[in-house]
Amino acid sequence: MKLTQAAVATLSLRPSQSELFVWDDDLKGFGIRIRATKRVWVIQYRYGTKQRRLTLADIDKLDAAKARKEAKDRLAAVQLGRDPQAEKTADRARASITLGAKIDDYLAIKRKKLRETTIRNMEGSLKGYWRPLHGMELHRITKADVAARVTELRTRNGEATALATWGALNAFFAWAIGEGLCDNNPVIGTNRPDKSKSRNRVLTDQELRNVWNALPDSDYGLILKLAILTGARRHELAGMTWSELDLQRRVWTIPLARLKQHRAFERLKLEDHKVPLSDLAMEIIRSVHRRAGRDLLFGSKDGRPFIGFGKCKYRLDARIAEMTGTAMAPWAPHDFRRTITTRMQDELGVLPHVADEVLGHIGPHKAGVQGTYNRATYWAQIVAAMALWGEHVRSVIEGTARKIIPLQPSARSHFTK
Repeated sequence: MKLTQAAVATLSLRPSQSELFVWDDDLKGFGIRIRATKRVWVIQYRYGTKQRRLTLADIDKLDAAKARKEAKDRLAAVQLGRDPQAEKTADRARASITLGAKIDDYLAIKRKKLRETTIRNMEGSLKGYWRPLHGMELHRITKADVAARVTELRTRNGEATALATWGALNAFFAWAIGEGLCDNNPVIGTNRPDKSKSRNRVLTDQELRNVWNALPDSDYGLILKLAILTGARRHELAGMTWSELDLQRRVWTIPLARLKQHRAFERLKLEDHKVPLSDLAMEIIRSVHRRAGRDLLFGSKDGRPFIGFGKCKYRLDARIAEMTGTAMAPWAPHDFRRTITTRMQDELGVLPHVADEVLGHIGPHKAGVQGTYNRATYWAQIVAAMALWGEHVRSVIEGTARKIIPLQPSARSHFTK
């Protein structure tokens, strides 16, 4: 018979039958498969020496006219040397290859070659900023998808974040193509975010107070408060561990492997970067709940460091605007480092080389020939400078008059190395 909607409605199994195939008289290879619980459109064809059968769709989801057209197209493909059954199997396999499903595989391979801090940044970009595309199959992600997300990041998070995120996805797709997971890189051809210009933002006392007061009582809030007090980079703070802290001596030792300038430190044979902790910094660290079996102070329950900076920064800016009635001029947590070294030198009498040491920079006093002979740590001066900065921040957030005497060359502190 010719398989029409009306004709199919009359078909049924006999009591002795568990399955029935009925083939169309007009289109060879087009038929219907009937079982007790299901009816589906099928095609049957020969590919090479093998007989193939392919299910098209349930008859309730595809009417007879559309099923006939689909069958005609698939059977025509067979005449052109294609195998619809193999293509369907390949499509199913590709459907499981989503962006979210392959990120961990990519990071596991890169972890063998790159520093842990680099991996954390990549993970933050791929798992955080690209989350809206996680459910999409790699071969279905288009330039338009990538470009739209990058534009959103440029608006909400700035050029630097957008550029890093764009680069992370570009590198991921280059790897995915090499692994045979997809054929095209949708990042190529999209507009590359501008490289961020050198910043000169120094926060005022009022801005520091506004940021501090708006920070939530969370990992993000505690990390940024410690960033204000120590000048450490946010990824260094996110990876802070209890084993790096000497609470009795009030010192945080950041291992070389976690420093941005670790290669320069190694080349100059410098030790791990030590950060003296002011009274206020100690109060914050002691407020952190210590979890059994976990060395990290901050991060997720599965043992990973904190990585959700972008979303939290967006919420923080909204909170500041809500509390103060006006949006804060564009700023970034990295501006704390510039604020600390500038304010230390301008207002607190800290010498330039000591300010460099506070931030873990390789200043001119440690570079070249001078660095070959100058092995001084300036520890007493660093400790005094950090204690002074901590008291300054306390006076700012509490709104009290500053009772701080700028450092003198012979300044010393109760801290000991």
